[in-house]
Amino acid sequence: MTAEWLAEVIEDVEEEFDACAIVGLYQFTWCQNIGSRPDEHDLIVARAHEAYNEFLRRHPDAWLGWITWPGMKPELARPAGPDTELDFLLDWTTPSSADLLVLVDGND
Repeated sequence: MTAEWLAEVIEDVEEEFDACAIVGLYQFTWCQNIGSRPDEHDLIVARAHEAYNEFLRRHPDAWLGWITWPGMKPELARPAGPDTELDFLLDWTTPSSADLLVLVDGND
């Protein structure tokens, strides 16, 4: 049985993925309804990893890539390397033109 929080995160992420064929990894943290206090950082990231793994189990053809904002289109994504470290948090101090990690629908 899937935890309620996990089902809700997956549902929210899948909604964007199904509509756009691409979703930013930051959505795995944004879709959690547990706040953003510094003491919750580890829980937020751990849950993001769990949701990401469940999402890939459900969407095995999805692939990890990079986009440069504002280019949230599957055809603009570039494949990420196999050793790419997953980053689920947006850093508000980086320029808006910084690359973002995304999952792209491999069936699109």
